[in-house]
Amino acid sequence: MKRKVVQHGVLWTAVALFAGIAWTMYREHKLATAFQQMQVGTVENETRVRLGSPWKVGACGQIFGGSFPPGCREEYIYASPYAPIIPRYWAFRFDEKGRLIDKYKYQSP
Repeated sequence: MKRKVVQHGVLWTAVALFAGIAWTMYREHKLATAFQQMQVGTVENETRVRLGSPWKVGACGQIFGGSFPPGCREEYIYASPYAPIIPRYWAFRFDEKGRLIDKYKYQSP
């Protein structure tokens, strides 16, 4: 009986580990693909539909600093599932009308 409990515990741990790894790989791919596909002029809502809620939302330059394009109102930051261990973040910047005007990938070397 004890042996079966241990076997089931090991099995479920392996399944959970596999599922976690599969999800992080899928999420990373989804973020990278959406980043490449989204074009200037895309509406703000489409970003949320495709990627879900951002990791952070703030005024342009407020979260990571740096320069940003004129007319930038708000910035959505999506974090890699590996962050902060592997610091990789995708930024989408929107104007007053909620249209994408710039996008940027923050990545540490």
